[in-house]
Amino acid sequence: MKKKTIAAVSVICVIAMLGTTAFAATADTSKIDSRISALQSREQKVESRESAVSSRTEAISSAASSRSALRQALDQDRTALWSNESKNLQLVDDNTKLRLSIANSLKTIKENGIQIPQTTLSAVQTDNQRVKADLAAIKQTQGQIKTILGQNKANIKSQNEQAIDAAFQQAEAVQQTRNSKLADINSALGDINSLLSNAVSSASSNSSASGTSA
Repeated sequence: MKKKTIAAVSVICVIAMLGTTAFAATADTSKIDSRISALQSREQKVESRESAVSSRTEAISSAASSRSALRQALDQDRTALWSNESKNLQLVDDNTKLRLSIANSLKTIKENGIQIPQTTLSAVQTDNQRVKADLAAIKQTQGQIKTILGQNKANIKSQNEQAIDAAFQQAEAVQQTRNSKLADINSALGDINSLLSNAVSSASSNSSASGTSA
């Protein structure tokens, strides 16, 4: 019973550190199951969106030769944006897979009464600070691309090619910032995932060794 209690406290500590980064603030296994289900649904939606972006890019490419010079330039700019969007969606997909793996590790820890070492908890906390900082940076970019492209409609209407290109470059810069931050988040989540997976593996090895010696 004490072992189970320690494990539950360990899981609560990890979730408290991660906050809304990956989980609802609970160590209840049923709630973790709900989070896993939500992440699986999110993964399907992201992959569906990736497919839609790819199809849209292919359609533009196939029709490029029949368009005017300005329209071709617009298509190239839009294709560059969609290419960046596709990269970001892949990062989001990877992010979701990492969160799923972390959730499954926490479920195993809770169900098997595994105690997470303090050194692991400290390392998770350090990695989570990276995630929080990157999420804050991404949040600051929300809505920027939509605003840039909305304002760019006037440039397109007046056929101001220089202004059009400058606006698309500005939008791409925002995308690249998000891309960089998403990649760093995934790196930190990958570290957290490894730490928790190692804790589970170590506990499993120790349990096997105890059983053998007994």
